[in-house]
Amino acid sequence: MGEVIEIKCQACGRAKEYFIGGSGIGGDLTPLFRCLACNFMETKEKEHSSITVTFECPECSASMEEIDEDEVENQIPKIKCFHCGEGLLRYRNIGWWD
Repeated sequence: MGEVIEIKCQACGRAKEYFIGGSGIGGDLTPLFRCLACNFMETKEKEHSSITVTFECPECSASMEEIDEDEVENQIPKIKCFHCGEGLLRYRNIGWWD
């Protein structure tokens, strides 16, 4: 089972929901990734937790880094907002997905 999270900027108030973790119907995992340059975030499916997925940020073409599922709650508050670049982000669980 995966988690539905909301990530919201404490400065500009922009928020986005992400479906992370768990395994989907096909058994794929859905980790959260963030851009090392601009902090853009998105999810990307992968077949197994040991597989490394590498891809470029769709916003700035820099490398994306996977945020470990067990570290999402601790890492998100340390990241600045992708939109305003000022505020730190707030994380909250808003549900579960299967």
